[in-house]
Amino acid sequence: MYSRLMSYLQLNNILTPNQFGIREKHSTNMAIVKIIDQIPEAIDKNMFTFGVFIDLSKAFDTIDHKLIYI
Repeated sequence: MYSRLMSYLQLNNILTPNQFGIREKHSTNMAIVKIIDQIPEAIDKNMFTFGVFIDLSKAFDTIDHKLIYI
C-alpha cells in the first residue's frame, strides 16, 4: 500500500520538495541540514527567518484506539 500511495503522490506532484521523513532519501536529518543552510542565506539577504517544527511521531499514542475501530 505504501509503495502504491507514494507512487501516486509522486506521479501527480502532490508532495512538495520540502516533504521530509516519509520519502526515500529525504530523511528528517536532511530537513535539518536544509534549514541550517537556509538561515545564513536569509540573514545575508536581511530577511526574517523563523521555523515551525511539529513532531507527530507519537500522535496516535494519544488517541483512544477503541474510537478508531468503531
